[in-house]
Amino acid sequence: LPSMSDVERKRQILNFATFARKQFLKLSVLVKWAENANDIQMCQNIMAHLANQNKIFQDTSDYLHKIHVELPAARTRNYDVKTAVDVLTTGTYQRMPTKIKDMVPPACLTDEEVLETFQKMNDVIRVRLLTTEVLPSPMLDHRIENGRIYFSIENEFKVSLTLMGPSNARQWWIVSLDVLVQTAEGGGGAAGERIYIE
Repeated sequence: LPSMSDVERKRQILNFATFARKQFLKLSVLVKWAENANDIQMCQNIMAHLANQNKIFQDTSDYLHKIHVELPAARTRNYDVKTAVDVLTTGTYQRMPTKIKDMVPPACLTDEEVLETFQKMNDVIRVRLLTTEVLPSPMLDHRIENGRIYFSIENEFKVSLTLMGPSNARQWWIVSLDVLVQTAEGGGGAAGERIYIE
């Protein structure tokens, strides 16, 4: 400093004193902190623990909300006790909607059921002829079998009829019809030729 001017010398001394004061203040703070280091460390540990607990609480709240949102989709339906009781006691399901039966094709009839049905149809036709129908005299000679009534008029026609149910109001249905037409001599066809129309 001897080579410096008086003002410059004073500035350098002031800068050194200010720097030294700052260093002493830092040292004083470190000494005071060292005296209470254990307490400060304990406070830091407590703050870290509280922060961790707060994070756990927040995560728990988030997980509970997630469970609340997703749990309805993970539920299983209630056990169908009525169906189980029906199947275990009767061997079949008793509560099937009747409309479904219309969509299922009916089972094929057995030979015995077919014969029984034909017999019932024969009886219905006989009762209908005895109680309701008045037949012309040429049609009194007939036969009833296989659920049909067969009429045969020589040189005119052969016909088989049936009914679509037991009611007397039901109409007769033609199952087959053979029209027997014999051409006259000298006509367009050969003599004695017959034409059958199904």
